Amino acid sequence: MDEFPPEAPDVDVDEEEELSFDAYGLFKAMSESTSSESETTMIDNLREIYQSEEVYCEEVNNIVNGYLLPLFRTERIVPCKMLRYLGRKVCDHSQPAHRCKLDSKTKHPVLDRSEISAIFGNIRDVVKVNSTLLSIIRTNLIDICGSKGIENVKVADIVGVYAEAFKHVESYLHVYSLYCSSYQNAQLCLAECESTNDQFAAFVERQHSLGGSGAPRPRLVDLISKPVSRISSYSRLFSKLIEDSRPYVQELVRLFFESEKEIEVITTMTDKIEETHSLV
Repeated sequence: MDEFPPEAPDVDVDEEEELSFDAYGLFKAMSESTSSESETTMIDNLREIYQSEEVYCEEVNNIVNGYLLPLFRTERIVPCKMLRYLGRKVCDHSQPAHRCKLDSKTKHPVLDRSEISAIFGNIRDVVKVNSTLLSIIRTNLIDICGSKGIENVKVADIVGVYAEAFKHVESYLHVYSLYCSSYQNAQLCLAECESTNDQFAAFVERQHSLGGSGAPRPRLVDLISKPVSRISSYSRLFSKLIEDSRPYVQELVRLFFESEKEIEVITTMTDKIEETHSLV
């Protein structure tokens, strides 16, 4: 694919400030500062976009860090007699491989490269794009809160942050077309490998049980479906925002927006996402 989008624009954000930043506190403060039902609905939509993006990034990172990378570090166990086909003459038991009746570990993963590619596709591309997206959103929210104060942040400010972030990655959304177009085959390959390869099935179950915070990690079969559902959810979330905001903006645009350009940006953003979704 094309060179990945550059990292989030440089903004002077203190590391301690970033760790302590509470996006949900921001949206709560915005909701409490208005008595307008229409504006509250828009704020709720903006909060849902941010919150769901955080959850989604955690999910796709779990595919890579919880399954894909550990899979590359597995060691396939084969009958010692098979080692000669891998260029080894001596097995793990210091015996001539062709005479030993035991099993030995190899430096090969429990799945072939072609199987790994079929199951995971270009998930690392997807992770890079969405990690950049979330980083830009978070960094710019921190910047706005720092420069204006949380109590002065408006709906238009959040819209501008989202628009800038999606503009930064919009030319890379085609990674979803590639991922989603191979998703059905990925499902079939995963199911087949789990049913025919005991070592892989044991690996998947082990990784599932190794989730943090005392809870199991989501199952791989569930995680690989997340990018497919996410691309359509973008369209739903932004369409919902537009639907809720249009009549409101028509009446009060001068109070909350500098111009209708912000809504036009979101409309264009939604069209781009729907165009990508139509390709899958």
